[in-house]
Amino acid sequence: MLKYIPTKIALSVFDINYNELYANGKRIILFDLDNTLISYYEDEPNDKLIELGNMLLSIGFKVFVLSNNKGNRIMKFMSKFPATGAGYLMKKPFKSKIIKFLNLNGIHSFEEIIMIGDQLVTDVLCANNVGVDSILVKSISRESEKFYTVINRLREPLIIKRFAKHNKEYANQILEIIKKEKKHG
Repeated sequence: MLKYIPTKIALSVFDINYNELYANGKRIILFDLDNTLISYYEDEPNDKLIELGNMLLSIGFKVFVLSNNKGNRIMKFMSKFPATGAGYLMKKPFKSKIIKFLNLNGIHSFEEIIMIGDQLVTDVLCANNVGVDSILVKSISRESEKFYTVINRLREPLIIKRFAKHNKEYANQILEIIKKEKKHG
């Protein structure tokens, strides 16, 4: 059950203290795409996201966008989003493609990595499988999620209910992040 628990939580990618992450030794950010950076209704970054990407690169981060989605979707997004690189069809939560991607990009120090995503069952579990820290953010829009994501979402409250036996306060904070709302951000 602990494999589904994020290191930290935030309302959105805009509510994360990236300077603090950098000061604490993080140098590589692995963002999920769908419902973390953009909703399924969008395919390009807005000005605020472009500004975020530029800011992260100026701090000194290497920024990657890793998605389970198809290449054409992520490449359209990446044509305007300032980042170091991207990977698609990553098969999160399984770690093999992520490890291969990291190795191909010369990344071997996993202590420097933070993975940011909106799902416990894919993004957070993947981070824990790889052995990197994670930040769970609230989904941008749950209205357009694919059927397999909806199925994964049904598991999340059950996971947190079990975790609450160990840390009720943090479990309640996670529940606030994963609870379904029509629109966020």
